[in-house]
Amino acid sequence: MGKDTSIYMFDNEKAAVNLYEDLRHRMYHTQTFRGYINDRRKALNNDKISFDRILETIKNDINSITPDDMLEITLFFRSQIEPLFYHDSWEARNEYFETLYQYLRIFWLYEFPNAAAYYGYMHQYENYTEFFPISMLKNYQSGIRICSEDFLLFNDYVIWVTKEILDR
Repeated sequence: MGKDTSIYMFDNEKAAVNLYEDLRHRMYHTQTFRGYINDRRKALNNDKISFDRILETIKNDINSITPDDMLEITLFFRSQIEPLFYHDSWEARNEYFETLYQYLRIFWLYEFPNAAAYYGYMHQYENYTEFFPISMLKNYQSGIRICSEDFLLFNDYVIWVTKEILDR
């Protein structure tokens, strides 16, 4: 089983309002986010999953959310939204998610199609940081978060390296 690896960008101020209020109060298809988190804690026997901590992070600074907490949010939305679009096309589902995420001020930038693509990208990240130290690096067991300026410079580097490889 593969692991989804995605890159997100957040609008901190608007997510502190829109996403926070939705996750705190809104009933989605079959449950609230609080109910989902309580079910996940029981199912996984994992007390580290915390509804209050996730909401507090969103309210104060969504850019400091851990990859594990972001995964809980995305899994919640998938569990609540995908059943509504069971008979619809993949494009229709993606369009709805994009609209929802725009409202919540979560911008899904990219998802790696497979583990090889992810590992290649991360290998280039390691090469890049060896020569160009990245400020505000925050490393987690399940992901990495860097400031947007450094991320853009890193992606410029990856595009340049890819062009060099293709040219040769």
